[in-house]
Amino acid sequence: MNMHSTIKPAADRSAWDAAMARYMAAQAASDEYDERVYRPVYDEIYRRAPRPDLTLKVPLADGSTYTEQLIPAFLNSDCERGRFGGAVVPFRDAWRAHEKTLAQVEQELGFAATAARHEALVEDFSDAHTSLLLIPAPDLAALRWKLGETIEPGTGGDINPWCDEIRLAIVADYERLLPNALPIEAPQI
Repeated sequence: MNMHSTIKPAADRSAWDAAMARYMAAQAASDEYDERVYRPVYDEIYRRAPRPDLTLKVPLADGSTYTEQLIPAFLNSDCERGRFGGAVVPFRDAWRAHEKTLAQVEQELGFAATAARHEALVEDFSDAHTSLLLIPAPDLAALRWKLGETIEPGTGGDINPWCDEIRLAIVADYERLLPNALPIEAPQI
């Protein structure tokens, strides 16, 4: 008996196809906006307001040096504490100038609206992706697609989705579409 004749998909093919179409449209819209609008604006911002180098060479008693990568969030406290003998002050001042220039350039280019649209498109894409992963796979090709989206590279096949509901949906697909395969222990949620 052909094993494929006993597979009874629990999913409506049209529901899967509609969810896949929504996912692909959301991905295309996000990618197109990123390429056409977001990335050029972002690149222009950092062309006009380049990030200063925050690498400090710290001299040691033996005459050698080591490199300290300063963290912007700690520049003020580093200066207040006199860390590195005040050598941080020029870095703090450069960072403050960068932040001022960055804010001006972002304002001039309308980056807040650009970033808000980018985030909305990314969220729509993420929601469409998650929805598609949660829909029961109508066939083995759909299951393979789900596995391709969720298997963590370099782990030997570990399914590493961002929520247990997705993992449970994939396990249910596996058990439904491959009824004679070894059972998978599903995580409890």
